[in-house]
Amino acid sequence: MDIRAYTGKTAALNKIYRPEILRLSNSTDKKRLQDILDNTSVLVYDELYDQLKELVKISNPSRLLKGEDYEDLIPKHVGGANMEEYGVWVYYPWNNKLIHLLDEEEFVNVRTSRNQYKITEEEQEILSHKKIGVIGLSVGQSVSLSMAMERSFGEIRLADFDVLELTNYNRIRTPLYNLGIKKVIAVAREIAEIDPYLKVVVFEDGLTEDNMDDFYLAGGKLDALIDECDGVDMKVLCRIKARALQIPVLMEASDRCTIDVERFDLEPNRSILHGFIDHLDISKLKELKTNEEKIPYLAPMVGVDTMSARLKASAMEVGNTITTWPQLASAVIMGGGAVADIWRRIALDQYHESGRYFIDMNELVGDEKKDEPAPENPYKALENSQLVALTDKYHLEKGKGTAMPNSAEIEAMVDAAGTAPSGGNAQPWKWIYKEGVLSLYFDKHYGYSYMDFQDTASYIALGAAIENLVLKAHEANYEVALKYFPVESDKTLIATMSFYEQGAELEGVESHIHDDLVTAIFDRHTNRKVPERELLPKEILDSLAEAAETVNGAHVKYVEDIDLLRETGKIIGVTDRYRILTPASHHDFTYQEMRWSDEEAIRRKTGMYIGTLELRESELLGLKFVKDRNVVDFVKKIDGGHLLRNASVKNAVSASAFGLLTMPTNSPVDFIEGGRASQRLWLKATQLGLGFHVMNVPIAYFARLKYDAGDLPEGSEKEIAELYDKFKAIYQHGDREEIYLFRVFKADPPDIVPYRKAIDDILYIA
Repeated sequence: MDIRAYTGKTAALNKIYRPEILRLSNSTDKKRLQDILDNTSVLVYDELYDQLKELVKISNPSRLLKGEDYEDLIPKHVGGANMEEYGVWVYYPWNNKLIHLLDEEEFVNVRTSRNQYKITEEEQEILSHKKIGVIGLSVGQSVSLSMAMERSFGEIRLADFDVLELTNYNRIRTPLYNLGIKKVIAVAREIAEIDPYLKVVVFEDGLTEDNMDDFYLAGGKLDALIDECDGVDMKVLCRIKARALQIPVLMEASDRCTIDVERFDLEPNRSILHGFIDHLDISKLKELKTNEEKIPYLAPMVGVDTMSARLKASAMEVGNTITTWPQLASAVIMGGGAVADIWRRIALDQYHESGRYFIDMNELVGDEKKDEPAPENPYKALENSQLVALTDKYHLEKGKGTAMPNSAEIEAMVDAAGTAPSGGNAQPWKWIYKEGVLSLYFDKHYGYSYMDFQDTASYIALGAAIENLVLKAHEANYEVALKYFPVESDKTLIATMSFYEQGAELEGVESHIHDDLVTAIFDRHTNRKVPERELLPKEILDSLAEAAETVNGAHVKYVEDIDLLRETGKIIGVTDRYRILTPASHHDFTYQEMRWSDEEAIRRKTGMYIGTLELRESELLGLKFVKDRNVVDFVKKIDGGHLLRNASVKNAVSASAFGLLTMPTNSPVDFIEGGRASQRLWLKATQLGLGFHVMNVPIAYFARLKYDAGDLPEGSEKEIAELYDKFKAIYQHGDREEIYLFRVFKADPPDIVPYRKAIDDILYIA
């Protein structure tokens, strides 16, 4: 059996969407009807008598009609005409059905009778002369059918180039035998099957620049445009044309039933899309090819901040676990009704505004929202009065040296120290200078974070700050005597520094190894660029390692093999994902580390301004999505978010090399000294014009695993243990303590650098 041989008959019908309306008073029509009956196995439906009963009933609204009344009133109405010839016969060739209907005036009268008085007769007459254009026939199908059922137009122009696929059937109500035909044909047929007298004009190639004039103007100018197309360029171009012709535009996005109304008929100079894309160059629309290029235009159109949590989460999964943005029938149908309602009121001069509106069923009909309290920072920021009290309590002035740097010199040293790197740019340091002794305190209010396991990340940062200060003191011709944790019972006091004239031969003063690195202090910044990979000469990498290893116990191990770089990127990516999906670390990331606007970054002077991250638009959009805890909870529920790994792999394989800096033990002093070693390494990289990027998230998770912290993400321990085994196999560092995992590469300096606390915020001179 060759069933395919029979499909040619249906294929021939795939472009037909207009029914034949036959009046038997016309001899040609009568002959055509006979041909249909003779030559096809047509299905005939003749319910004219019941239609006449409805017509008679609505013509006598005050009478309670009985069966015998119809037997008298219907013959009077038809005036003795042959019932077979009364009205019209409508033939639908695509489904081979023949239906006996009232002629147009009576048909419309009966079909719209239950519109009254939601719509008056006068208003229905106004609507019958309106011309509507609809582009995009997924959501557009629901809009078109809703308007057709209300009969809120006399002519509709439909534009879509796409065909019906099985995946469309979750939201488009259409028979399965329409699979493979153009959406525009299917919708035109459905309108004809509701009302054969409505004029439908189809544009099978969709809306294009070539057919745009015909779509808007041929047969009379459109009274409104309804945009439901997917193309970013056409969303803009269709509005430019509509504005030029002063045609209002409506658009519905099924997420939260987002509705845009742009009254170009009343506001001919109005910015398109409410001005959301005024900052973009629309002359480049035709050049947009990739999603990356389209996102700057698409994001403001859809409204990143107003999307539902599930759509944001779904957007992160497109191209990973799903192929396109999701839509639901309930939302599409509701949106179709909403747009039909708004259009009707525009057409009847009952609504005159522009704007973006939402009909969010979760908000209108939903459980009362009970937000879980966010984790609170248990530590208060250190006040200057506390520093003075502690300094006096510990009698730190007894350790003063023979030199007394003046206030300006101390400010210069601490200013240099304040440029040191810290996790999330937390800057967890506070300094007090009293009676010749400079004391460094750990301000745990700023260091507190899930990523700062047992304060080790802060110790590294404090060590880097100490290194900067020593270098700056040497530049000012002072020797520095440094003492870690001078008060054993108080780990808040990190170190004291006493000063001597340069050249003083005293045991315990800091060495002058790599004093030349002082020139790089204010140029050192994290570089997150992703350049084309370029290998570095061995002597360059060795010089970086040598700078770090001048700190006793420090060791640097490099990886350059591209496969090992990729594996490193995957490990980072998995832990980056856990960081976002874990409530405590997500809160830290969102509220303590990230600064979502330049204004916030300037005001708080800590944290990472989003503009410093060197992200592509798609990555920036994803980052804004995961700011929403509801999005993250849903991503976790569907085991999604694996897209978060991609950026880490991309960063890794662009590196000339990855390096791991280690120290012998996990003591606080080793972490502080590790911080000093890392700063020497980083300053050396800066001197050599290299990009340097610390990627330490895996280190925080590995530490929690090693020291049985008990707070790893639920169900993650096995995977993190496997990752740690891979990591140790790559870097072969045995039981040494991981300090810094970093990538080094050739790249231009970063475009934007983080803000820093002012000197008065971190230094108090008593």
